[in-house]
Amino acid sequence: MKKTLFSLLASLTLLVASCNNDPYEVHQSFFFPQKPEGMITYADQTMDTIRLYSLDTWTASTSQSWCSVSPDKYQIRNDSLVLNTLMTITNEVNTSGARRVGDIQVKTFTDLGMRVVQNGWLNISSPEPMYSTTPEDNMDNLPANKVYFLLNAQAKTDTAIVFTVYQDNATLSSSETWAVPETTTFSAGRHNVRISLEPNPTTSSRTAILTLTSAGVNTPISIIQSAKE
Repeated sequence: MKKTLFSLLASLTLLVASCNNDPYEVHQSFFFPQKPEGMITYADQTMDTIRLYSLDTWTASTSQSWCSVSPDKYQIRNDSLVLNTLMTITNEVNTSGARRVGDIQVKTFTDLGMRVVQNGWLNISSPEPMYSTTPEDNMDNLPANKVYFLLNAQAKTDTAIVFTVYQDNATLSSSETWAVPETTTFSAGRHNVRISLEPNPTTSSRTAILTLTSAGVNTPISIIQSAKE
C-alpha cells in the first residue's frame, strides 16, 4: 500500500512541477486507499475514514440521508500544493435488516465518487458469512435473512467465534444451556470468544442459536453439534 501511495504522490508531484513550467493547467484528484468495491461497513458501524488527495478545490456530498461526510469542502490556496484530506464518513446504525448502498460524490475539476456499502448484519469473521441468493436477488439491498452464519462443532469439542463490534455494550446470548459463551458482554473492538459445549449424548445432531447484539442490531449464529460417536 505504501508503494502504491508513493507512486500516486510522485505522479502528482510531477504534475504540479509541470504546472509551474507549463501554461496548461493540470488537475487530478483521487481517494486513498483505492477501493474498487467501495467502502464496506457494518450495521453498527457509524464511522469510517478515507483520504482524498487533490490539486483542486472541491466540495463533497452523499447520495443518502443515512450517510454524511466531513469535511465537505476545501479551497486550494496554493496551486502548487497537493492537498491530503482525511475524510470522515458517518453512518447511522443500520436497523433495516438489509444491505444499503450510497455514494460519496466529490465535485472538483474532474468529478469522482466512492461507493459506500453498509451491511444489514454485524461483522462476524468466524464463521464466515454464507449467502443464500438467487439470480433475481439485488445484492445491493441484500436482506439479512439471506446472509447466515453456520458453525459445525464436534460432539465433544468446544468451539469459538470471532467478531468485531463498533459500539460498547454488545452482548452474546445462547438459545441452549449446552452451548455457553465464556463472555457475554463486550466493548467496541475485535473479540475471540470461546463457546463451551456440553458433549452431545444423543445419536442426532443438535442446534443452538447464538445471538450477537450491538446497537440494537441482532445477528444470529447457528451452531450445529454432531451426534455422539
